[in-house]
Amino acid sequence: MTAQTPDRAEARKPATTTGYSDDSGDRIRAFLAQVRPLDGIAGASDAPKFQSGRSLIERMALTAKGLGHPTLRLTPAECSDVLHFLAMTEAVEPRNWWRESESEPSHLVGFKIVIETLEASLSQGSPHTIDVTPSQSSALPSLGEGHELALDMFDHLRVSADEETAVGEQCNLDPEYRHGEAYENTVLKYLQQARELGPEVERGFTMILSDLIGQVVNGGCPDVDYYEGLIERGIIAARPERSTGN
Repeated sequence: MTAQTPDRAEARKPATTTGYSDDSGDRIRAFLAQVRPLDGIAGASDAPKFQSGRSLIERMALTAKGLGHPTLRLTPAECSDVLHFLAMTEAVEPRNWWRESESEPSHLVGFKIVIETLEASLSQGSPHTIDVTPSQSSALPSLGEGHELALDMFDHLRVSADEETAVGEQCNLDPEYRHGEAYENTVLKYLQQARELGPEVERGFTMILSDLIGQVVNGGCPDVDYYEGLIERGIIAARPERSTGN
């Protein structure tokens, strides 16, 4: 058996705290203080996914105010990193894992909060997991806001193409086709606007882009009128005011 490195030996020591706390952030930090990388797996703590997972849990702690849960919501890829971290760690003191000190924040509650934050993040879903139906369109009008924001972007690019500014041409990565104009990442600008309006709006916006890209790479060329037709037929949602007739 080889001698433990100082860092490894230090990791086995129970964390010290400033005293008992019901604060959710303190409880999450207490959980992190009570786990260490798995024995026998060289370099586990150096893996990018491991480091990312720990960092994300630390961010959870930062966004948890008082007794409330973290407001941080993770992407599926980020959830995967957190799960990887959990899978590659073990208790610093296994025999005492289920024993809680009355003078320190509860690491068990902290662990529970981490799991519940993962659940809340995954429950949000993602654009590519949604099957859009007429009934869902009426149930999720915010999707329609995102759909039509994408159509607004198409109109912006299409109308400008006939003007001297030629915004549509400014999206070209090849400077030869921009005719001296600066590059404009139009999709990013509209995506940021969608995100500011909420996750359902962002979802609706990216669903249109996913459909467009899927058709273009297979030789299709849908235009604004095509998506307007989908709205009229109830296949995808409209803006809330349009769907209610206001």
